[in-house]
Amino acid sequence: MIAEQRYTTFLTVFPGPEAEQMAAFMRSGINEKARRPVRVLALPYPSAVLLDPRSPASGDLDSWWAAQNPAITDPVVVMLDEPGLERFLPGLDAHFVVGVQRSAELPRWQGFENAIATVSDHPMQLAEFAMQYHSVRGRDSFRSDVPYRGWWLSDMMKPGADRGRRTASAWAAPPSAADWASSKETPPAKALPDPFQALAELGPQPYLPPEEAPTGPQLSRASLLGTSQPQVGGARRLPTSMPAKPTGVGAALSQLLAGPRWPEIPRDVGDLLLSLSPHAVVAVVSRAGGVGKTAIAAAVAQVAGYALGETTGSAAVVDQNTGNPDQWGRMHIPEGAATVSSLMAALSAGAELPPPPVWARNVPALAVYPEDRQAATAYSPGQIQRFVAYLRERHVLTVVDLPNRLPDLQSTEGLICAAYLELADLVILPTTDDPNRLAGVNEYLAEPALANKPVVVAYIESTERRLRRHPKVIEALNGIRARTTAVVAIPKSEKATLAIVEGRPIVEIAADLRQSYVDLTLTVARALLARQRAGG
Repeated sequence: MIAEQRYTTFLTVFPGPEAEQMAAFMRSGINEKARRPVRVLALPYPSAVLLDPRSPASGDLDSWWAAQNPAITDPVVVMLDEPGLERFLPGLDAHFVVGVQRSAELPRWQGFENAIATVSDHPMQLAEFAMQYHSVRGRDSFRSDVPYRGWWLSDMMKPGADRGRRTASAWAAPPSAADWASSKETPPAKALPDPFQALAELGPQPYLPPEEAPTGPQLSRASLLGTSQPQVGGARRLPTSMPAKPTGVGAALSQLLAGPRWPEIPRDVGDLLLSLSPHAVVAVVSRAGGVGKTAIAAAVAQVAGYALGETTGSAAVVDQNTGNPDQWGRMHIPEGAATVSSLMAALSAGAELPPPPVWARNVPALAVYPEDRQAATAYSPGQIQRFVAYLRERHVLTVVDLPNRLPDLQSTEGLICAAYLELADLVILPTTDDPNRLAGVNEYLAEPALANKPVVVAYIESTERRLRRHPKVIEALNGIRARTTAVVAIPKSEKATLAIVEGRPIVEIAADLRQSYVDLTLTVARALLARQRAGG
C-alpha cells in the first residue's frame, strides 16, 4: 500500500489584497526539492469572516479550504497578532508565524510550541520572515537563495554565517513601508472577489524596529481572528484584558487546524456567567485536606473557560493554597510566570504590573494565576481587596483555591481564608463520605464569614454502595442540605489524577466526571445570578 503524499500548506491571512501579495512572493521562493511538497494559499476572505460560524461566507470558506488542499497537509498560518490570540493555541495542529506590533508583546508567546512571533506588521516583511524561518535548521520549505530585502532572523541562522561570530544586533533594520511599496520585486496585488472587502481594507500600519524573537519553546495552539467584538447584553462590562475571541471557524478549516474538539458544555453555563454583573468571585475551601478541593477548583474554572470560549468573556483560577501551590502542575504553568505575589506587590506599590496572566494551554478563555512556591507571608486584607477588584475587572468568573483552614487571624493561611471569604460571592465546600469530613463542612458552615452567602457543597460520592447509603452519611448530608444552597454529587474517581498525569483538562478525561462538574458549575452560576437579582 502506497502512503498518501503529505503536504505543507502555508496560509496567508492578512486584510485586503496583501494576503495574495504575500502568497505570490512566497510561492516564488518555494523549494521544489523540499521533503514535502509545499503549497501557499491566500485566504480569500477577511479574517472577520472566521469569527462567526453563522456567517454567510462560512460555508464558502469550508468549501474553498477543502477544494484547495490535499487530503493530508500540515498547515502553517502566517498572520498578524490579535489581542488574546495566544489563548487559543493549545491543541491546534497548525504551525503559526505571527507578527506583533511591539516587542513588549513577545512574552505573551513564550511557553508554547508550534509557532514563532516577530515584531512586524508589514505583510512583505512578515512573509520574508516566515520564508527564512522555514528555510533553516532542518526546515526546507523555501530556498536559501531568495533575494530578500533583509534578513530578519538572527545572523547566526543565516546560511553560511560564521557560527562563532557574535553580532551586537541580531536583527537588521526593517525597510520602510514606502520601500516595500516601490519594490519591483513585490508582486502586484490581485483583486479578490470579497463581499466583506470593506471590513478588511485596513492597509499596512507603521511598525517598530524588530528585535530578536524568542528562541525557547513557543506556540502550540491558535485560531484565526478578526476585529469585531460580539456583545452579550448591552449593560455587561467587557473584561479589559480579554478582547474579542473567535466564535469558531468553518468546519473544514477547523478540522485541519484544530486538535481534539472541545468537550460539549451546555450553552446555559456561558449564558448564565455572562449575565453576572458585577463579575463574580468563588472561593473553594475546606476544613481539612483529602477532599479534592484543588481538583474541584480547577474543574469549575475549566468548565467556565470552555463555556466562555466562544464569547468575549473569560474565567480565571487563582492559586491561594499558599502552603501547597498546586495549579502550577494542574495547569502546566511555565516557570517564571507572573505570580499572585508579584501582582500583589505591584498593585500595592502602584508600580507597573507584571506580564499578563498565563492562559491555560489546554483550555480556552481560562487565565491562571499561580502562587509563588516560596510565598510564606500573609497578604493584608487591603492587598487582597485590591487584587480581587483587579480580577473582577478582567474576568467574568474567578475561582480561588484557598488553604485547608478555617478563617482566623492567628495564622498566615487563616488570614488569607478570612480575607477572601469576606469578598467572595459564593463558597464551594468539598467533602467526602468520611464522617470527619462531613463534620468539617458543618464546622465551616458555622463560621460568621459564610453568613448570608450562598454555599454549594461538592460531595465526592464513594464507589462503595454501603457507605453511600449508610444512615449516618445520609443523615449528615440531609443536615448539610438544609443549611446550604445545594449539594452536588461528584463520583469518586482516579481519573482526575489521570488527567493531571496525562496533562489533560479534568473535564475531558471522562464523560461522567465532566457531567458532574458541569452540574456543579451550573449550580454555582444559578446561585450567583439568584443572589445578584435578590440584591445580595
